[in-house]
Amino acid sequence: MNRRTAVAVISPPETALKKLSAAQVEVFWLKKEGARTTFCVKDNNLKKVFAIFSRPCYNICVIKYGAASTLLRGLLRRWAFVAGGVLFAAAAALSQLFVLNVEVTGSGAYLAPQVEALLSEHGCRVGSVWRGASPAVVSAILSLPSVVFCTVQKEGSTVTVDVECSQGQKHESASSPLLAPADGVLKELVVVCGTPAAAEGDKVESGQKLILPYTEDAEGVRTPCLPVGRAEVEVYAEVCTRAEEESDGALARALAAVLLYSDGAEVTSYTVKRVDDGVIYAVAFTYTASAAVNMQ
Repeated sequence: MNRRTAVAVISPPETALKKLSAAQVEVFWLKKEGARTTFCVKDNNLKKVFAIFSRPCYNICVIKYGAASTLLRGLLRRWAFVAGGVLFAAAAALSQLFVLNVEVTGSGAYLAPQVEALLSEHGCRVGSVWRGASPAVVSAILSLPSVVFCTVQKEGSTVTVDVECSQGQKHESASSPLLAPADGVLKELVVVCGTPAAAEGDKVESGQKLILPYTEDAEGVRTPCLPVGRAEVEVYAEVCTRAEEESDGALARALAAVLLYSDGAEVTSYTVKRVDDGVIYAVAFTYTASAAVNMQ
């Protein structure tokens, strides 16, 4: 019988979920409390969790131990009761194997279409076999606009997702697509919710749609949703400056001009052209333009 132990760790929720997901540890009732993240894990995963966060910077501790070991000793003294309990549990598990309903509750209930789309992407949809809520789907829901708390539970054949949002931020969400911030090459596209309209490595134009405000299933049925995601576009540009004569100082000023576009701009090459009244420095460079929609 697997009880659960409550654990607290000094770590952002995204970092904790990423590490636990990589180790295939199932997480329950995750919540951010100031600088620490609290969650529950099955008792048999407790040692693995402490090993994952063994570095001193994480400062992990147990909030409340599960009762698995104590209960197990009591059950072993009652073989007949154990046998009956096992048979009953097996029958109950078989009858509740499937997901027949999904409910989204809490102040974030207005995000139901987005939450249901994310659950579906991770294999939890009406008519499917219940395999538990993975850390990945909890992390994805926490990435939705204004969401500060989320828990996924199943009772009977109903999966209930409790979503809580920051007060006063419900109407700040944008339903329009994510647009490319500049002409260039799409370097990175992260889609939390919505449909990607371009792929990494594609050439894009300023204002081009990158994430569309709907999800699409295998049958091509589209469901409207709030687009959530971000993009980075690598921009190639050139800036020209004029000087009376060629000099180290004039070159330094020409190279510094690229910083007007971005602090992270990188010079790729430059040329010097003589003209009647001096010289012209042409500096080629690249920089990254970023855009996001409904990202906290």
